Amino acid sequence: MIQWWSGLFLAAMVSLVALRLGWLTLGGALVACLVGGFAFGRFGLIGAGALLTFFVTSTLLGRSRGKVSEGPRTAMQVFANGGVASYFALYGSVEGWVGFVCALAAANADTWATEIGLRFGGNPRNIVTWRRVDAGASGGVTLIGFVGAAAGSMLMALWAPEVMRVVLLAGFLGALFDSLLGAALQARFVCGECGAALEGSRHCGQDARCVRGWSLLDNDGVNFAMTLFAALGGIFLFTR
Repeated sequence: MIQWWSGLFLAAMVSLVALRLGWLTLGGALVACLVGGFAFGRFGLIGAGALLTFFVTSTLLGRSRGKVSEGPRTAMQVFANGGVASYFALYGSVEGWVGFVCALAAANADTWATEIGLRFGGNPRNIVTWRRVDAGASGGVTLIGFVGAAAGSMLMALWAPEVMRVVLLAGFLGALFDSLLGAALQARFVCGECGAALEGSRHCGQDARCVRGWSLLDNDGVNFAMTLFAALGGIFLFTR
């Protein structure tokens, strides 16, 4: 019990720092506090270290690209990337640890693929149609982006050397699954006011029109599905 309360306290301190730095909204900080508390409470310093590795490296990669304009991470964004890992932290057992670290590996792989691909990858192609798409478009992939995904997944796998190959593979496949969902099912919207192409459902103070994909599946939904896929896939590989 002491470890759980200590975890919540330490997670609150880290979340407060992230809030002051503008990395998280207030809601995002509250959710991050719970996610971090669960990670430390169940897995101790190694769980907290794995979670912090994902959060810090992914945030710094985005900010180094000048992504400050996108604003701090919201509660929904934190939950989409860390909610599955939190569940498996509560689940406990060896399988819970595998699910936890595989979910984080997928989130890290996806973030690294996006950030490194945008900076160094050139013109991406849609993973389903293989047609060229705009940089940053959901479902777009590049060769250097694949390298980034592998590197991001490997970084998380270092926290679990006993199942390193499982985590590396699950994290990479999770990022690939994210691209497939983004290309095939993720909603695309158009603002009725200014005509901007969007991934979110609101713009210019009004609801945007869904022109492609499933209107209920936004980027946060894709990220949540990706981490769940990686966690379950990692557990399956581990238990085979």
